[in-house]
Amino acid sequence: MNIEDLSFSGEGLIVNLAKSKTNQYSAAEEKAIFYSPDFKLCPIRTLEAWIKGLDHTTGPVFVSFRKGERLTERRLTDKHLNLIVQRYLGPNYSASFVTVAKLAGADDSEVMNQTKHKTSEMIRRYTRIDDVRQHNAAQKLGL
Repeated sequence: MNIEDLSFSGEGLIVNLAKSKTNQYSAAEEKAIFYSPDFKLCPIRTLEAWIKGLDHTTGPVFVSFRKGERLTERRLTDKHLNLIVQRYLGPNYSASFVTVAKLAGADDSEVMNQTKHKTSEMIRRYTRIDDVRQHNAAQKLGL
C-alpha cells in the first residue's frame, strides 16, 4: 500500500486498491474504513500520525527501520507485517475481518461489499467461529 492510495476525510479513510486477491484485473476499487469512537484505539488516527512522521509523502506506507530507529524507504512485505503483529499479539493471532464483522451483526451483503466476495458461500467459508456459544441462532431465541 502506498501513501498516495490513501484519502483521509472527516469520516475516516478511503483506500484505493489497484490490485487485490479479489480484484486481479486492477479495476478501480475503494475500501472505506471509519474512525473508531475511542480516540486512543483508532487505527485510522494512528495511521495518520504514522504518515505525518514519515520522511516521504509518496511511496510505501509501511517501511523498515535501521538501527537507531531510523526509518528507511524500504517497503515491508506482508510476511514482515504478519511477524510484527504476531510478536505483539501472540503467535496464534489470526483475526478474520469476515468473522469479526459477522459476530458484530453484519449481514452477508455488507461483508461482501467490503471484501468483494461474490457469494454468501464464500462468506461462510471465511467465517471462523470455533466457540459454539458465539453466533448461535439459539441465543436469538432466548435459549
